[in-house]
Amino acid sequence: MLGIQIFLHSLRQVTGNIGMAVRVSGWFVLLVVIGITGIFSMVFSNPTQPSFDGMATLLVFGLLIFFIWGGSLIAVVWHRYILLEEVPQGAIPYRSGLNIWTYFWYTFGIAIIMIVVATILSVMLAMLIFPDTVLKSAILSIIVGSVVVVLFYRLALILPAVAIDSTLSLWDAMQATRSALGPILVLAVVVVVFNTVLSEIAGFLFNGDQANTMLRVVNDQVVYTEITASSIMYFIAAGAIQWFSLMLSVSILSTLYGYFIEKRGLG
Repeated sequence: MLGIQIFLHSLRQVTGNIGMAVRVSGWFVLLVVIGITGIFSMVFSNPTQPSFDGMATLLVFGLLIFFIWGGSLIAVVWHRYILLEEVPQGAIPYRSGLNIWTYFWYTFGIAIIMIVVATILSVMLAMLIFPDTVLKSAILSIIVGSVVVVLFYRLALILPAVAIDSTLSLWDAMQATRSALGPILVLAVVVVVFNTVLSEIAGFLFNGDQANTMLRVVNDQVVYTEITASSIMYFIAAGAIQWFSLMLSVSILSTLYGYFIEKRGLG
């Protein structure tokens, strides 16, 4: 099926270019780890009374801005590598002329559209589906989730266009994918299942329930926390999965753009 073909093609883009993927994003992962480590060091500087002071707040804000900028840079550079075969230069692959903030704001705009559509659709369906049971919630989640994900993949075709300095309107993106609703839905399901399986494997191998105890203790404001080797390995594995999911997501958008807009094959 087309949806599975698109997923496998995108997966090969990452696994077949894993060295380049690390080169494009490794600097970002390293700096994020350093930033998060700094925040935890400040918060837990007092072992009996964790605190979140002004310096930690400032660091969180700075890390958030850096995360937005760095994530957008990685996406733009990876799109250009996949679609234009442009090899990034430097330890941090930034150069002037890249549409980094434009990419972010387009992504933000699409997210707002998704929220609005999900809210309106949820309200409308809630009035039509009754009675108010667990089954109703499940039906709402499936329908709304399916519509939102399919709409996202269709609208998000404008993101690779921004990355490679091309022009594509939302209308043109929707028109290009109007006959592919089924395959895009299959693609979305496969992506969700794939990410879920990876997360479950990480939890099973590194005892994710035990590793998450540290976070539950902090939220409950219990003064004693314990970081075990299992928790460290779990967080490393979870971070690696998030990184891989990010690269895969960007590759999927590149594949969709190449297939539906540039009429490339999936061979």
